[in-house]
Amino acid sequence: MNEVVTGPDEDGVLIFWCPGCQGYHGVWTGKPNDLTGANWSWNRDRVKPTFSPSILVNKGVNIGRCHSFVRDGMIQFLGDCDHNLKGQTVPLIPDPS
Repeated sequence: MNEVVTGPDEDGVLIFWCPGCQGYHGVWTGKPNDLTGANWSWNRDRVKPTFSPSILVNKGVNIGRCHSFVRDGMIQFLGDCDHNLKGQTVPLIPDPS
C-alpha cells in the first residue's frame, strides 16, 4: 500500500511530505492543536486523503509560506506560496526517505 499520510488515527497529527517545501506538514484531525486550536476534517483515506480547510504553513520570517488544499490525494498549491510549485496541483507521494 502506498500510504501518503502517516500518524495516529485519533487525537493526533497526520503527517505528509510536501514536495514544494521539501519537508513535512502536519494536520490535526482528532483533538485541536493545543497551541493554535487548528483542526481539520479528514476523509480517513491514507492513500487519497482529503483535508479541510486549507493548510497554511508560515515557516518563519524570510523563510517562506506554503498554502494548499489536499483533495483526493492531490495537493493544490495556492498562488500565495513562496516556492516553485505555487499554482500547481501535484500528487501526494509516500515519505521519500
